[in-house]
Amino acid sequence: METEKLYLTLLVYVRKGEEETFLKYEDQVLPLLPQYYGELVYRIRPDKSNFVHATDELPYEIHLLTFPTTQDFENFRQDPERLKHQPLFTKSVRKVLLLPGQS
Repeated sequence: METEKLYLTLLVYVRKGEEETFLKYEDQVLPLLPQYYGELVYRIRPDKSNFVHATDELPYEIHLLTFPTTQDFENFRQDPERLKHQPLFTKSVRKVLLLPGQS
């Protein structure tokens, strides 16, 4: 039986003025994804002008990630190199909404 691929949509809300800190964090952790068979399928920065009814706060970025398994994702989350950069994440990110799905 073929295993289902894990899809993760992340809505990332960055603290005002901490955009550069967040980008430093991403520069350090995104290159680790392939070690865990992960892939950043896309990353976008939404703009209110693109949303007809955008009255609520939009996330700074929206990511779609894939991993072959949930365990691969958990291994990525526990990677010592990624955890070393967690203070950048904590300083820059106000909240993240994580929406899991499978194919």
